[in-house]
Order: sequence, then structure tokens, then C-alpha cells
Amino acid sequence: MSYDMFKNKFRNLIMFRNLTRYLYESSMSHGYLELLAIKSKQTRRAKLDSNISEDGDERNQLSYAFQNLNRLEVQSLPPLDKKTIYKIDLTENNFTGLNDLKFLIEFPNLKTLILDKNQIQSNIRLPSMVNLTTLWLNHNKIENLSIFIQNLAEMCPNLRYLSMMNNKAAPSYFNGGSLVEHNDYRMYVISKLNGLTMLDDKEVSAEEKSHSLSVYGKLKTRRKSSQQKKTKKEDKQTAESNFSCVGSIEPSLQELESLPDVESTTSEIEISDLPDLPTITP
Repeated sequence: MSYDMFKNKFRNLIMFRNLTRYLYESSMSHGYLELLAIKSKQTRRAKLDSNISEDGDERNQLSYAFQNLNRLEVQSLPPLDKKTIYKIDLTENNFTGLNDLKFLIEFPNLKTLILDKNQIQSNIRLPSMVNLTTLWLNHNKIENLSIFIQNLAEMCPNLRYLSMMNNKAAPSYFNGGSLVEHNDYRMYVISKLNGLTMLDDKEVSAEEKSHSLSVYGKLKTRRKSSQQKKTKKEDKQTAESNFSCVGSIEPSLQELESLPDVESTTSEIEISDLPDLPTITP
């Protein structure tokens, strides 16, 4: 074998060895990276699980999202302990909130209710849900804010998180509302739902709470004063009406005085006019 041939073979062997090592190291690196990715994913999942609340556990949730439902009968609910359900997702259905949410009364410990992209109306009829703290109603048909919030305040007195963006009753930049309208909307809702800490995509500040009470609190006081004045006026009118009724009785008394004397009439009745009574023998 000539020197040149040996040199070429040796060079090829070195190149093959380097290529083999490269491929081996690449495969090991790729496998190591996969392992790191899996471990990272598991770590993130563990952190997520450690921070998740009880209502976030899949065992404590029900989802009927994206099913085009307009009614959900109690009989169709899964056979489970409804007291352990803390979250229900009804996103993208056709619920109106009029008579089609009665089944929620079966979940007394419900904390989170998601009703995004439905047909929810202003006069929503919810059962009493004292444990509900989170309610999402984005992209619905809510137009009358006062009626809607009055119902919420009565049936969900402990709400902390409320989101109703892209409703006509919640004016904002996204649906053509002005900044003044948006701020007034926030003030009204915050004044009626005192426990709110988050409205739509913004936290409720202490300044907003104070300002909302100063605006709508005074309005409530003025309405109460006006109602009191109205009540006093009605009472006065009632008293005057009663006095006029007393005055109308006087002629009747005068007419009674002109009637013949009852005693003189009865005195003219003779004993002989009375019927004979039967004798009773002992």
C-alpha cells in the first residue's frame, strides 16, 4: 500500500470517527433537551397545581361550553355530588338568563360562573347564589344596567370579580362608548356591588369606591328625602280627607235628633197588648 493510499484511508477514518461522534453527541443532546423539556413542563405543572384553588380542580368543575345549548335540565346533569362543584363554564351557548338558569340552584357552593358569548338579557333571573364570587358575562345582550345590577346585587351579594365587556350596558372604547360613559358605568356598578375588587379588566381602586359613593350615595339620599316629602304630603291629604268626612257626619246627627223619642213611644205600649206567657208548674 502506498503512502498516499494509506494517508487517504486514515483521513477517511478520522472523518468517519468525527462524524460518528457528532451524530452521537447530537442525538444525546437532543434526547437531553427533550428530557429537560419534560422536566420543565412537569415543574411548571407542579407549580400550577400547587397554586390552583379548589374551584380550579377539574374534579370540581363542569363545562358545557360550545354546545349551542338554550336549556339544561336537572335530569341531564351528571350523577355527582353537586355540593362539590365550584365552577361551571357555559361559554358560547344560547342561554338568555330568563328561565333557563334555574338548574344553578342545584349547586349551592358555586363560586365561579362563566356565561361569555350567550344571549343573556338585562332582567336576568338567577337563583340565590351567596357563595358566587366570580361572574363573567362578556359578549351578551345586556342593555339596561340598573335592572341588571339590581338583580345581581340581590341574588349574588358576595361578588368580587365581575366582567361584562362588550355589552351595550357596559360602554367602552370597544363598543363605541365614550370615556365619560365608561367611567360613569364603573361608578354605578361599584356603588351597587360594594364587594367588587375587579370590574372587567381593571381592579377597583379605593378612590373609585369613594367617588362612586359620593356620586350615587348622594343621589340615593336625595331620592330618599324626596320620597319622605311625598309621604308627608300624602299623609296630610289623607288627614284633610278624614276631617271632611267627619264634617259630613254632622247633618246625620241632626237628623237623628229629629226622630221621635223612643222611650215615649215604648211607654205607650200597654201590658194588655203583650201576649200571655205559658205557666210553668214546678
